[in-house]
Amino acid sequence: MGKRIIIISIAALVLLIVGIGGCFVCLDFWKKDTTETAQNALQESDLKTNKEIPARDQIENKYKWNLADMYASDEEWGRDFRKIEIEYLPKFSGYQGKLADTRELLDCLNLQDQMYLILAKMNVYSCYKQSEDLTNAQASEMYSKVSTLNSKADAAVAFIDPELIALPAESLEVLMKKYDFRDYSHYFDVLIRKKEHVLSGPEEKLLAASGDMAGSFVNIYNKATAADIQFPTIKDPQGQDIQISEARYSSFMMSEDRDFRRRSAEGLMSAYGNMKNTLAESLNGQVKSNIFFAQARKYNNALESALSENFIPEAVYNNLIETTDKNLEYLHKYVSLRKNVFGLDQVHGYDMYVPLVKNIDQKIPYENGKEIVLASLSPLGSEYSDILKQGLENRWVDVYENKSKESGASAWAAYGYHPYVKMNYDDSFDGVSALVHEFGHAVNFWYANKNQPFAISDTPIFNAEVASTANQLLLMKYMINKAASDDEKLYYLDQLAGLIYKTFYTQTMFSEFEKSIHDRVEGGEALSVDSLNQLWGDVLVKYYGPDYVLDDFSKIGWSRIPHFYYNFYLYKYATSISAANQLVKNIFDQKPGAQEKYIKFLSAGSSDYPVDLLKNAGIDMTMSDPIENLVKDFGTIVDEMELIIKKES
Repeated sequence: MGKRIIIISIAALVLLIVGIGGCFVCLDFWKKDTTETAQNALQESDLKTNKEIPARDQIENKYKWNLADMYASDEEWGRDFRKIEIEYLPKFSGYQGKLADTRELLDCLNLQDQMYLILAKMNVYSCYKQSEDLTNAQASEMYSKVSTLNSKADAAVAFIDPELIALPAESLEVLMKKYDFRDYSHYFDVLIRKKEHVLSGPEEKLLAASGDMAGSFVNIYNKATAADIQFPTIKDPQGQDIQISEARYSSFMMSEDRDFRRRSAEGLMSAYGNMKNTLAESLNGQVKSNIFFAQARKYNNALESALSENFIPEAVYNNLIETTDKNLEYLHKYVSLRKNVFGLDQVHGYDMYVPLVKNIDQKIPYENGKEIVLASLSPLGSEYSDILKQGLENRWVDVYENKSKESGASAWAAYGYHPYVKMNYDDSFDGVSALVHEFGHAVNFWYANKNQPFAISDTPIFNAEVASTANQLLLMKYMINKAASDDEKLYYLDQLAGLIYKTFYTQTMFSEFEKSIHDRVEGGEALSVDSLNQLWGDVLVKYYGPDYVLDDFSKIGWSRIPHFYYNFYLYKYATSISAANQLVKNIFDQKPGAQEKYIKFLSAGSSDYPVDLLKNAGIDMTMSDPIENLVKDFGTIVDEMELIIKKES
């Protein structure tokens, strides 16, 4: 069954990772990913008067989460730590080699669940305790200790899957029908489907031993782009020296000074260009590694192997790319709109992130933000609203930035306990958007944990972003509908267009490029700087259309995308927003049972395969309809923006 550490908030952090602009933050997958939000959040009463970031004890308790709902003290956490080490870990060796016995197997699986249930609680507490203050040595030590304990737990139960896969499929099918094993029925079905790709004991051991070597390519990339890369210093719009960095780059790309944007883009890309041969070889090695493991496990190609983790049909991935390629005129129209609004002859990559509408300078204090969250998500029903109210009023949320607090926003939950949401709220619309996004994950946790046994309570990664993106779409629609002026409406239409552009089109473009480089190597060709630049340039030109011009320095953009080392990961953002958009449309159109189906989807955990869970909610991602509907909606948004702009000109 694997470790029970839940992956959470696969968030908008990658939405700005583009070959022509943006930034990226990567965190450990077992822990969480975060949505980057502005980092200037102060306590509500201090926003206008205090520029200092407050200490944690200066923030009112009502704006801080209450981790004591899980553990009353660190000492209580320590007792669970010792319980895992002393009572749980030693017991598993007694089951090794005995899982063909039904009683022994059930006891072993129950013991595994009990252990991971405690570990999940320990992980959430220690991780979020540390995030409150990254200088807290005791919290950092707890976090480090539980990370090591996770590894020990995974090692202790590593024999379970191989032993069960070695059993005849008929034996697992019999177990699936037994009442005592009802919580593990889907797990057994997964093992049956994996059987043909599991090798002999010695072969599996050899593949496992090669893991460290295969991981060298991403390590090389990380070291090269974090430690060795040298970013240049340029003049900012005020004539002051400023060094380019990935952390600053996204704000540079939103500057109204076009020459500054151009120099920023050229400067950033030159830093990667100086390391182009190393980065091309590391990516080439990663692709070859993916192909090697796919062939070793008897898959037809690397894509099939990567998708098999969640049993996603190749048709889902291929359909995403093919349908998008047939509907690029909507994105081309968006590029043309930018060209016309800014009076450009041609659009360059560094022109794609300047807001079409100047910020309407609307301050949204947290208490007002909560009201907006509740109002915008009311179409999801009274029960959903009640859960939101519980979370917003009962200290599920750590609201504001404090000194040494971890940046960004995230959500996490331990089974049996309410979810937690980490924010760095800054009185902006982005802050409200991050809050509504994270509560999408939080309420998803709440529903799944309430309705599923622990063994199948976690939401598959393929589906996890649907809940959060649906909330953002609902928020955008709400803000557009209540806009008091054309300027305000245009601002929120621009926000919605940007969400779809970055979440759908950009991630699909990345996914197409990733498939093309694997296809090239699987076809017997090598990847070089020239071939990578060519493939990257081709996909940029295709996606952005006739009004876009490709700068030579933009061709190296492939070298900035760390997700290309994650083995076909980015497509999930595009499929998630496609599914979320259709689910929201069904609810707004009051299709019979739409709201109930959505809540059932949130409650499903991993009780079935990801694609089937979405089908049960009325969304078939093997078909083109959800994708076509999203891009058509995007086109409608662009048309509406164009009408307002013409009206105001």
